[in-house]
Amino acid sequence: MSRLSLYLIASALFIGVVMGLTSMSLLSQHNAAVNQLSSSVAKRAAAVAALIKHTETQHRQELEYFAELSMVLKALDSGNYEVVAELLSKLMQSKPTVVQTRLFNPEGQEVFKLVNRAGVPVRLSNIELQDKSQRYYFKQLSSTAIGNSYLSPVDLNVDYGVIERPYRPVMRIAQKIRHLDSGQYLGSLMFNYDVKQELRQLASLLPEQLRFYIVDERQQFLAHPNSASLYCAELSCDDLFIESQVQRLAHQRVYFDDSLAAEINLDSPVQPVMMGAQLIVAYQHNYLPHLTQPISNFGVLTRSYQWWVALLVASLVCLVGCYSYQHLQNRIEERLQKAKMHKVLEGVTEMLERLHENDDAVTGSHVQRVADYSRLMAEHVGLDKQLVEDIHQFASLHDIGKISTPDAILGKPGKLDAQEWEVMKQHVDNGYQLLREFELSPVAENIVRGHHERWDGQGYPQNIAGEEIPIEARIVSLVDCFDALMSERPYKPAFSFEKSKEIINDLSGKAFDPYLVKMFNFLEADFRNSHPSPKTKSG
Repeated sequence: MSRLSLYLIASALFIGVVMGLTSMSLLSQHNAAVNQLSSSVAKRAAAVAALIKHTETQHRQELEYFAELSMVLKALDSGNYEVVAELLSKLMQSKPTVVQTRLFNPEGQEVFKLVNRAGVPVRLSNIELQDKSQRYYFKQLSSTAIGNSYLSPVDLNVDYGVIERPYRPVMRIAQKIRHLDSGQYLGSLMFNYDVKQELRQLASLLPEQLRFYIVDERQQFLAHPNSASLYCAELSCDDLFIESQVQRLAHQRVYFDDSLAAEINLDSPVQPVMMGAQLIVAYQHNYLPHLTQPISNFGVLTRSYQWWVALLVASLVCLVGCYSYQHLQNRIEERLQKAKMHKVLEGVTEMLERLHENDDAVTGSHVQRVADYSRLMAEHVGLDKQLVEDIHQFASLHDIGKISTPDAILGKPGKLDAQEWEVMKQHVDNGYQLLREFELSPVAENIVRGHHERWDGQGYPQNIAGEEIPIEARIVSLVDCFDALMSERPYKPAFSFEKSKEIINDLSGKAFDPYLVKMFNFLEADFRNSHPSPKTKSG
C-alpha cells in the first residue's frame, strides 16, 4: 500500500473522528434543548389540568352547598320558588359562567328554571318548562346515589329539542334532594356551566407560543384554536381527533400534528375531570421549528451550520495534507506545511471544546418538599387541622405564577439584571391573579401573594411586615428558602444543612418570623433528615 493511500485512509479516519465528535456534541445540545422545551410544555399542561380540576371541584362544591340549603328543600316541598329565585339570581349575576339553574321533580319535569339572557337571569314561566326525563343526563342523574353530585359530559346545550344558537358547550352538575326527616326523594338541583368561557380563560393563561386542545370521548374537540373544528360529533362535521395525530417518539416525547406537545388524561375513575376527555398542549408550528418538530438525527445535523463548518474544516485539513504530500518536496516546505497543519488543528480542537461545553442543571422535587416542610411546621405551630391541611395542599402552588415567566429568565445561570428581576417579581402578582380568578382558596392566595414578603417589610409585592403577613405565607417563605439553600441551582451550589441553618437564623427578625425560626430550630432533626444530602459537582 502506497504512502498516498495510507494518507488518504488517515484523512478519512480524521474526518470521521472530527465529524463523529461534532455530531455527538450537536445531537447532545439538540436533545437537551428539546428536553427542556418538552419539560416546559409538560409543566404548563399539568398546570392547566390542575386548574381545570380545581375549577370543577369548585363547581361541585358550589352546587352541593346550594343543594343542601333548607330553602331549596322547602321550595321543592312546597312549590313556592320565590326565595330560591332570588338566591339563584344573585349567584348567576356574580358567576357569569352559570348560565342555567334548574329544579326538577323526581319524574324529570322542570319545576323551576333560571336562564342567562344577555347577562340577566330570567325566570321562565311554567309554560316554558320542559320534560327532561328522556334526556341522557337526567337518566344518569336518576341512577346516581342520593348525596352524590352528578357531573355530565361537556356537550352543546339543547332546548326544545334543538341545539341552542350560538353554540354554547355546557357542563351540568346536579344533585338529588331528599326530605331530611322522611328521606323522601323530592327532586334535583342542576347548574349549567358555560365551558366556553372557562376554556377561553384557560387559553389566555398560556404563552403565545403554546396552544391547547381538549378532546372528549367522542373524539370531538371541545377546545381548538380553530372554532370550525369544535363539536363535530354533534354538528355532523368531519374534523375529529384521530390517534395518529399524536406521536410518541424517543425520550418520552409527545408530538401533536408534528409539534412538540404534552398529553394528559382528564378522566380518572376516582374523580372525572371533564368526563372522558384528554388535554393536549402543543407548541405553535412556527415556534422554534428546528426544536419543536420531529426531525431525524441526520436532519438535525444537516440543518446545523456548525456541522457543515466542521466538515469543511476537516476536509480542508485533509486537502491541505494531500497537497503538501504531492507538491512540497523539501524540508522547509514540509516544516511550513506542518506549521500550517498544526495551526488549523489547534483551531479545530478549540472548536470541539466549545461544542462540548453544554452542561444542564438537574432539579429535584422542590415543590413537594416545600409542601411537606410546610405541613411539618404548621402542625407544630399549633394551627387548626383544616388550616394545616390547606397549607400542605396549596404550598406547592407558591410559584404557580412562573407559568408566565419566560424560560430564559427562569433558567438563567447567572444573576438577573434589573429588568429581568422586575419581570421575575411579576410572578407573584401573576400567580395571585390566577388563583383569584378561579377563587381556589384564600389560603392559596395568601401563600402565593405573601411568600416573598419579609418580616421587616422589605419584601415584595406589598411591602407588608410582621403579623400583617398571613401565617401560611410566613411558613412557606421560610421553608421555601431552606429548600433552595439546600438544593443546587443554576446560580449556586447546594449548601450544607449547617450553613443553611446559619443563614435562616441570621435572617430571623429580618426576612422571617422569629417565632417560626425558633420552631425551625426545634424541628432541626426533622428538617435535617427529610432533605437529601446536597451533591456537588467534581472539578
